[in-house]
Amino acid sequence: MPARLDEVVIGGGSSECLKSELKSYFAPSVISWSAELEEDVRLAFNLSNESAICLRYADGYGVSRPFVKRVEGSVEFTQKVGN
Repeated sequence: MPARLDEVVIGGGSSECLKSELKSYFAPSVISWSAELEEDVRLAFNLSNESAICLRYADGYGVSRPFVKRVEGSVEFTQKVGN
């Protein structure tokens, strides 16, 4: 594992049982709990409140966010979208 992590996405049923230990272990990093990303997924993909698929997409969505931010911030992407 790298010495420094910018962000950690934690999911799965047992993560709730180990929440305090995981917070302590990854303390210097930003932690995204996949269950907390559920609303972000619902809004990003325009899904209904009843959709159980939101939580299923949360891990992948959370992991992809840093890459999307990096691409959106690149000059080349900005120029292509702007034109």
